[in-house]
Amino acid sequence: MATVLTIIRARGPVRACAVEDESAQTALEFRPGDRWTTSWCEHDGADEPEAPHWGLATRLEVPEGASFELLVTRDYLPAGLVNCVSSSALRIGDKPGCFAWAGGRHEVGDLDRGGEEFRTLVRFEVPFGVYPVDVWVDADELEDVRRVVYLLGEPAALRDA
Repeated sequence: MATVLTIIRARGPVRACAVEDESAQTALEFRPGDRWTTSWCEHDGADEPEAPHWGLATRLEVPEGASFELLVTRDYLPAGLVNCVSSSALRIGDKPGCFAWAGGRHEVGDLDRGGEEFRTLVRFEVPFGVYPVDVWVDADELEDVRRVVYLLGEPAALRDA
């Protein structure tokens, strides 16, 4: 069933957005060479590209005052998206929830830093499992992106991952 799980609308500057499992304990980090997305964080095993990760962040260059929209969906891809910039897997573990956020810095950080990097932070429910996730954007160039969609597919049970 096609579903919009959450929508975030923010004004720039927005330098990154992400979806993270609520039980994630480490911060996502962009590394040199991460053009569009990162799922890397210390102690996550994220150096394995096919491994399910606790989160996925997308780099942005939304300028001051410009509008930005982030959608997290299940089996629904809105019109107007032109570029799938990442295909990965998102692990929802100990707690059946996620955070989606849009922020003002490329240094992603973690949720315990007082939230100074977050323009908007939203919690939403997602059942346990490992979800295939595609990241879609509305432009071919990083600096032109104003809409990002995290498209979650049908989950596998945690024991199958």
